[in-house]
Amino acid sequence: MGTLDLATIRQRLTQSEQSNNGNDSTVFQFWNQPTGSTSVIRFVNDADPANEFFWTERQYIRLPFNGIVNGDTKPITVSVPCLEMYPKSEYPSGDSILNEVRAWFKEATASNDEELKKKATTYWKKYQYFMAGFVRETSLKEDNLPENPIRRFILNKQLFNTIKQGMIDPEMVNVPCDYEHGTDFRIVKSTKGEYADYSSSNYSRHESALTKDELDAIEKYGLPNLSDFLGKKPTEKDLEVIQQMFEASVNGEAYDGDKWGAFYHPSGFKANSDFNFGNSETQKESSEIKTEQKVETKAEVKEEPKAESAPAHQSAAELIEMLKRRNAAKKA
Repeated sequence: MGTLDLATIRQRLTQSEQSNNGNDSTVFQFWNQPTGSTSVIRFVNDADPANEFFWTERQYIRLPFNGIVNGDTKPITVSVPCLEMYPKSEYPSGDSILNEVRAWFKEATASNDEELKKKATTYWKKYQYFMAGFVRETSLKEDNLPENPIRRFILNKQLFNTIKQGMIDPEMVNVPCDYEHGTDFRIVKSTKGEYADYSSSNYSRHESALTKDELDAIEKYGLPNLSDFLGKKPTEKDLEVIQQMFEASVNGEAYDGDKWGAFYHPSGFKANSDFNFGNSETQKESSEIKTEQKVETKAEVKEEPKAESAPAHQSAAELIEMLKRRNAAKKA
């Protein structure tokens, strides 16, 4: 017997689906653009004045399950928020999953246990980066373009690092989201083995001001608050459910929609469909999103605890400050 009634589960799922990033037409799904093609986008800044960047970072953990209880038996993955993306003061105990996984990494290193290291890597945190802006050119055919042309971009770490490191270029003086002296970014999709590859993506060599239409859109719709895209912060009950799901996942169990469906669920999960993935359109969306995730998994598999204390490149804050100094020097 489940801990929640079906009506409550359906209500929670409906609310969740409304904020599901993969099904939102405001999200520019560049991972669906044809291989060998280029999309040109132009970033805008965050509406939140407290955010000095033009992006916000989401950290999350993927929990693999052996199918769904009383439903599909094929492996699925459910994403849950990682508490380390929030201020330490909000969750002083830290993330319970990573607290345990760090111990796995330590033991795996001490005992040279590759199997344990692989399991620890599976449950290590992943990253996404949310930005906003305009799609200026693309060969991607979109059936339902949103009325508001200010789009959301959900980028994996590979693309984000390209965006961040591109600001080191001495020819870039202003931040890419500057209204008058900003810079287009070109998303170039190719393949590397079975994975999509975006390593050829880069900034335009020329500055490009926002057009009148783009400025009018900002005036009409306003800039988005990027932190709104992160989803709600986990409550005490949510944290309890996340821990239950983590333990079940590690034990090789199936996903229990009756227990957890109102909190965290796989893409396309329907509470009223015998815990299957829903219709073919939902399956199609889930598959397309997974294509992007494959790239992300490959790019992030090296994100182990040791990397946290020894960043290989300048921080984003240092890059932004560097651009400010360049701009000031240019005007002097």
